[in-house]
Amino acid sequence: MEIEDKHGAQNLVADHLSRLEMGESGSPFSDYFPDETLYAASSRLPWYVDIMNYIATTTFPTDLSRAEKEKIRAQSKYYVWDEPYLWKFRGDQIIRCCVDDSEIHSILTFCHSSESGGHFGPKRTSHKVLGCGFYWPTISRDAYDFCKRCEVC
Repeated sequence: MEIEDKHGAQNLVADHLSRLEMGESGSPFSDYFPDETLYAASSRLPWYVDIMNYIATTTFPTDLSRAEKEKIRAQSKYYVWDEPYLWKFRGDQIIRCCVDDSEIHSILTFCHSSESGGHFGPKRTSHKVLGCGFYWPTISRDAYDFCKRCEVC
């Protein structure tokens, strides 16, 4: 191996760095940015992420107990992963799209207070959600809470 050194202006990068004025700290670079702001980012995983991962890779998270693993294995036969959506087969032979918690409020708003007639009770609202082809495990409870908070009903 042979090392060749370029002198002076032939090595442009070294020449440029050698001409920079040094600050008090001895480094020409500053780690301070005038509009620097740190935002906290948090991500919540969907309720169906363990089922989805099991269907796609047949692996479980490491922190689950044996009973939780068996529950996921038993539940997974009712789900189909068709990227990017997870679909659930129910007893009424209708395939429904599994939705994330962030979408629940807008779906309940649409099904509870639609312009074509609305402000039905929680049971009717949950049936309308299922009729639209959506699913999440707490539909009935969420519909009840949503209808209870409704100011029109």
